[in-house]
Amino acid sequence: MPRRSDNKSGHTGVSFNKASGKWQATIQRRGIQRHLGYFADVEDAISARKHAEYLVGTVRPSYDAETQTWIDAAETKTERKKRQQRAKYERHGHKYRVRHKEQYDEDPRKILDRNAKWAADHPEKTAEWKLAWEKKFKEEHPEEHRARRRAIDERRKDKTAVYGKEWRKKNPHLNAKKQAAYKARKEQATVAWANDFFIEEIYAFAQLRTQMTGVKWEVDHIVPFCSDMNPTVCGLHVENNLRVITEIANRQKYAQFGDGVPAEHLWT
Repeated sequence: MPRRSDNKSGHTGVSFNKASGKWQATIQRRGIQRHLGYFADVEDAISARKHAEYLVGTVRPSYDAETQTWIDAAETKTERKKRQQRAKYERHGHKYRVRHKEQYDEDPRKILDRNAKWAADHPEKTAEWKLAWEKKFKEEHPEEHRARRRAIDERRKDKTAVYGKEWRKKNPHLNAKKQAAYKARKEQATVAWANDFFIEEIYAFAQLRTQMTGVKWEVDHIVPFCSDMNPTVCGLHVENNLRVITEIANRQKYAQFGDGVPAEHLWT
């Protein structure tokens, strides 16, 4: 910032006090001059003044010597209001939570509609908060998270099947790449001593179960192949590492180990 001709410090609100032999920092707020202190170093006085400007919401523009332009660093009214609201909530958060609970108990539909309207007006912020909450919940309650995901998958299984069919139709090249990668992993995991007869019988049994029940059954590798989700362990394509489970259970398991699959979805 260039020096002002009427100020030795070159910064508004910072001047040299001859009586104390130190630099004095002041700021005016609502017509009242407020004293911020005396400082031996002018930089300390300027820092105190800048901090006070930030607190009262009167941040001054700064000068960029390289581009020789003024940079407007002042807070907008909206930003200042948000900062003041956050500070107020930090001091009296418990009161807001109690009042919010009372409002919800009195008229829950009004609160839900208000929250839904806010979420519709701020989709990006809502998605960001939802992902953060899901991640935290998954880390703190893994069992409950798996149960929730199973219930959601069960409700959406028809939509998921339709979406998968449409995706494969629109992206045949990506689907071919996925199938080729799976085939390569399967061939690498097949050993010479694997019993082809039993393996074929297991796949035939999965088809038979599908025809008998009307529910799609698939052959699952109990210890999955090596993949990005499971880079340290690679299961073998042998008869004693195969089992028949429902399609939805196989999607829930993905590339994880077999623990956690519901008993009604197993047929070993």
